[in-house]
Amino acid sequence: MAYHNIGGSRDDKNDQAAITHYFHTLPIDGVSAIRMEIKPRHPLKIQPGQYFYLFLSDLGTHRLFEAYPFVILWWDDSLNAMNLSFLIQPEYGITRDLIAKNSVRSVIIDGPYRKNLHLEDYETVILVAKGIGITGILLYIRHMTYRRLSTEKNHTTYRRDLITNKIDVYWVLEDNCQEDWISDWIVELEKTDSKNVSIFPSYITPANTK
Repeated sequence: MAYHNIGGSRDDKNDQAAITHYFHTLPIDGVSAIRMEIKPRHPLKIQPGQYFYLFLSDLGTHRLFEAYPFVILWWDDSLNAMNLSFLIQPEYGITRDLIAKNSVRSVIIDGPYRKNLHLEDYETVILVAKGIGITGILLYIRHMTYRRLSTEKNHTTYRRDLITNKIDVYWVLEDNCQEDWISDWIVELEKTDSKNVSIFPSYITPANTK
């Protein structure tokens, strides 16, 4: 924790986390999800299945010693990440407090912790998610895609033992707005490896009511 939260290259004059809000489509009102982007003080090596406990400032003294586990959804560089993105569905506690925020002054990072499913051991991977469940699988998709296509010489060990060459993702959307949460990342993944990565968003059809 001392290494991740002291010193480094971050500019302390600026807020450490930026927050973007996504809203439900009508007739539902309110925030459907929050995307939080954090700039860590030191580069991080990102692996699939990683998550952090985050202590967030600006949420009042009653939240000062509360941490919440967040799964990493996107990052800028797998070996030297200096920009981490998290997708949060506000429900209660810290996540609900973030609805009123556009940024967070400082973030204390505890982790990373990890539960790796070793999906790279399979030639074909089929992943299914519903709604906010996409947060549990997108990091695996991004990791395998960029790991396989990396051409940098210093990424030799990073590419080793990856045999996956086909990834199909089926994402069931509970609201039309949910595709907006990660639409830019979906486009980037499909452009990066259009032959081997396929993402299929689908919508739940409401049951007929009398």
